[in-house]
Amino acid sequence: MNYKEYWLKQIEMQILWRTKQNNISKEYGTQNGNDYPHIVPKNEWFKTVWKKFNNELLEYLHNEKIQHHTGSHNLLSSWVLCSNLYFGTIVNNNKKELFKQFLEYKLGIKIDTIKNIHLELVLPEKLSPKILLGEPGGIRGTRQTTPDLAIEFIENGKEGLILVECKYTEHSFYDCPVKKNNIEAGKKCKENEIIKSIKNSCFQNEWGRKYWEHLNISEYGLNKLKGCPAYIGGYQIVRQQSLAEGILRFGNYKNVWSCIAYDGRNESLMKSMERIGIKSIKEEWEKLFNLKTKFSIWEHQEWVEFVNENGKGTYEKDWVKYIKDRYKL
Repeated sequence: MNYKEYWLKQIEMQILWRTKQNNISKEYGTQNGNDYPHIVPKNEWFKTVWKKFNNELLEYLHNEKIQHHTGSHNLLSSWVLCSNLYFGTIVNNNKKELFKQFLEYKLGIKIDTIKNIHLELVLPEKLSPKILLGEPGGIRGTRQTTPDLAIEFIENGKEGLILVECKYTEHSFYDCPVKKNNIEAGKKCKENEIIKSIKNSCFQNEWGRKYWEHLNISEYGLNKLKGCPAYIGGYQIVRQQSLAEGILRFGNYKNVWSCIAYDGRNESLMKSMERIGIKSIKEEWEKLFNLKTKFSIWEHQEWVEFVNENGKGTYEKDWVKYIKDRYKL
């Protein structure tokens, strides 16, 4: 199905789910100045998180000083979906063990133990996005490159880190703001020539950003790309990949992964860089750069099915039932 059909189907599904919830008011919420049935009032966003851990999530956000996404009251929110799918691995040991096994299976690694799982991770000092990427503004969870989900683990006695960008109905990984904020500079960004000297040519250097201090475009990328990989459809994953490379370079982690977790029905997401020459992010992203980090993608459906097949407790079974009822994953 095309993107519009998929998106409308998700709206229809979320509205139907909302009608069954007695704890959410019938009042339409507002986004971008308009009221919609798939948006709840802003102060009720946490009611759209699984009730078995929504209070724990609120406490976690408070204790960790994390700002939840401004669009969390939208039932299509990928931030809420990420919480619904993965926050249980933070607060439930059985889910954490299942997630460990799932990551071993998907990434092809042997994890001794998971040390910590975070939402919106910001590492301290020299490994922070403020220092590594030149992003002085923002706080944890907003206006900074903070991975939706991050897993610190031990592999063969060595520390590793997995950064995850989590998506639901988004059509892309968004465009670089230079495209909108500086039209003349943006024209150069969509030319192949810029990628040959991108470390010096990127307009974001003038904003103090350091994304290209950590990334090197490969020969494959030079041949395939029609412009900067961040220009159309890839901005968020360029930033996360740059963060991963910087952390590996300057931190104590021996293995760092940059990953994407997405709804496998959203086929358009993996094609969002077509206009700059990349037909499939899934097949081509890792080949665009000379990486020292690793890259991987999984579908949310794979995680849900893994828990469905391997989870033995009531907690896991109730969670699968909720997710399948809510998202049909």
